[in-house]
This record gives sequence, structure tokens and C-alpha cells, in this order.
Amino acid sequence: MLLGSCFTEHISQKLSERKFKIKSNPLGIMFHPKAIFKTLNRVINGFYFSENEMFEQNGRFYCYDAHSQFNGSSAAELTEKLNTELTKAIDWLKSSDYLFITFGTSWIYRLKETREVVANCHKSPNNLFQKELLDPKRAHEIFYGLKQKLKKFNPNLKIVFTISPVRHWRDGHFENQLSKGLLFQCVYHFINQFKACYYFPAYEIVMDDLRDYRFYESDLIHPNQLAINYMWEKFENCFFEPKTLEINQEIEKISKAQNHLAFNPETEEHKKFLKSIEKNIENFQKKYPEINL
Repeated sequence: MLLGSCFTEHISQKLSERKFKIKSNPLGIMFHPKAIFKTLNRVINGFYFSENEMFEQNGRFYCYDAHSQFNGSSAAELTEKLNTELTKAIDWLKSSDYLFITFGTSWIYRLKETREVVANCHKSPNNLFQKELLDPKRAHEIFYGLKQKLKKFNPNLKIVFTISPVRHWRDGHFENQLSKGLLFQCVYHFINQFKACYYFPAYEIVMDDLRDYRFYESDLIHPNQLAINYMWEKFENCFFEPKTLEINQEIEKISKAQNHLAFNPETEEHKKFLKSIEKNIENFQKKYPEINL
């Protein structure tokens, strides 16, 4: 299972393309530790959503503990959607080997009315929220409790932390640096205090290895496909055994052939090409029947 910001989505896609069994962000993308920990707490304890957690805005219903991709025409509809995803997440995390957590920012938003920290503001008016910085000591206390519960929930689970290389310039340049620094402080304590907790240097790979704007999208903030591919190569070499890398290459070769666009699909040459793909898939499935192409 993978939880967190955009880096999570990119790595999830790469893993999915190579047929790994994954579940990514069951309640949508989340950026700060408190939101991610709150989601984990729901999953571990089976804290299902209730209709009074939903709110109406511009004719649609949303939940502050989930991404805007989850919305409904009624509170009941959205509650059912979220609880369906939560049930899947409970079952998935229970049998997962790894949990990847990507932190994006230390800036959090608290709903003034309830004092609850939200995962997503859903473009609600700014005056409804109080913006504040994460307290690393409090984050450490929350994770300490979660880690004990996770150990009972899934004793074999390993946790890998990463910090998103995406800079949050909207908060301000200095404020972004401060935010990332607090995340590093949190992760440092997590991996040094708790067993089965590790760190993958996504932030450092982009900031130190790829120090050129040709590795960024046009907004000069988000890493582009070239950077994502570079990151994936580092990720593969870090986590996969040689045999897994070999299987990945075979899957990539078959996938590339399947995605090939023919200029003239009616030619005999193309029909032979399709037959060769079928044969390669057949041979692959014989070698690795547990992997479904």
C-alpha cells in the first residue's frame, strides 16, 4: 500500500505497470503527516465514515478527510463510497508486505469550527481554516501510537518513508524550506526509533542528482517524465532483487510491443507481429503463472 503525495502516484503507476499487487491512496492524495496518520488510524481501527462528516458545497457533498475525487449528490451516497474504499483498504493493509508513506508538506489546515485538521480543503473559503505548522513532537507521539497498533494489525509490515521533491512555492520559498526541514526531522526520528521503518531518498535524488530544469514540467515545480523514469530506476535498484529486475524487463518488452501503433494493421507483417506477442505472453505465463498480464 502507498499513501501520500504525488510521488506516491508516480511510483504506484510504475509498480502497477509491472504487475505488482498494489493499492494507492484509498482516500485520494494527501500531503501532510497528520492527514496520512488519520487515514491509517481509520484503517487499523475500522473507523468508518458517518454522514455527519460530509458537507455540501456548490450542490455536491465532500468530506474533509478525503480528496475531492470523492464526492456525491448526497451525504449518504458519499458515505457509502468512502466506506467501500475503506473496507478494501482494511483488507489490503492487513495482508501487505510494505507500506510506502510520502510526506509533501508540514503545513496543515485546521477547521476553525471543529478544530479538526483536514486532509483537503476542497476550495472552501480560506476564513474557515487556520493555517499552522506541524509540531514534530506531536507527530512523533501520534506515530508512536500508530506503530504499536500497526504491529498488532500486521506484524510483517515494513514501512518506507519518502519526502516529496515537489516544492510548495505557494507557501513561500522560506516557508517551503522550513516545511521540508520539519518533515526530515520527523522521518529521522521515525526510522531511528522504530524497527521495520526505512527511508528512500526521493527528495535528494531530484534535488541533488537532477539539478536542471529540463527535468521539470513547465511549472518548474513538478518533476517531468524524464525525472520520474530516473527516480524509478533508482527505486528498482534499491528494492528489487536481480530476478525481479529481469522479470520487469520482460514485462516492459511485452507491454511496449502491445502498445505499438501499426500504420497498416491489415498487413501480413503486422499479423505476424501480433502472433509473436501472443507467443511471448504465453511463454511468460508458463514461466510466471502467478503474474497476470
